[in-house]
Amino acid sequence: MAFQDNYVSQMNTIKLDDKTKEKMLQNVLSVSTASQKHRFTVQKRFAVIAAACFLIMLIALAAPPFLNHKEQPPRLVQSLILTAYAADGSPIPVKPNVEFPFGRFSTLMSNAPGFPIMIDSKGADSVRLHASSGRLLLWAPPDSKVTFLDSDATIVPGNTVYWSPLEEGNPPKFAVKSTIELKLYHNGSIVGSGKIEINSENGVDYKAKFTYN
Repeated sequence: MAFQDNYVSQMNTIKLDDKTKEKMLQNVLSVSTASQKHRFTVQKRFAVIAAACFLIMLIALAAPPFLNHKEQPPRLVQSLILTAYAADGSPIPVKPNVEFPFGRFSTLMSNAPGFPIMIDSKGADSVRLHASSGRLLLWAPPDSKVTFLDSDATIVPGNTVYWSPLEEGNPPKFAVKSTIELKLYHNGSIVGSGKIEINSENGVDYKAKFTYN
């Protein structure tokens, strides 16, 4: 008890001047301000992280449709219908980016003036064609009337056009490859385009592939 009474007595004798009191108060306030700033910084960082996570989630949900949209052809071009025909006359639906047999051609064995392909589209009122080589023509059985077209020709959707590897000249030459470009028009405006790439390794058997531009 004597020690405790002595300690209390000594503490009571301690007197702080105003300058010392002010300095101690400033130290306490500075510690309090630093603590508040630290809390504010932590809260701010948490808010930024939460906003970033939310943005990443939105991008993940919204990105696939936009990415897939680039791989899809325009709406009106999707209505384009191409049909090739086998040697026995059976139709071959043409799919984009898929190679298909275009036929076997020979001036001695062919029963048609070229390889037929029907071009149709519900979203177009005319189709313009351009062949880089060979010839485009129309053929109307049973009278077998052949109408040769220019390398640039316009047809109505639903018509069947023929491509012949036989080119003009003396002597005539056979094209072993050609590109037929298609442009679909509606009311004078282009609504889609594509191309048919034709090739042959032996000059007799031809294959083709259609792609959208």
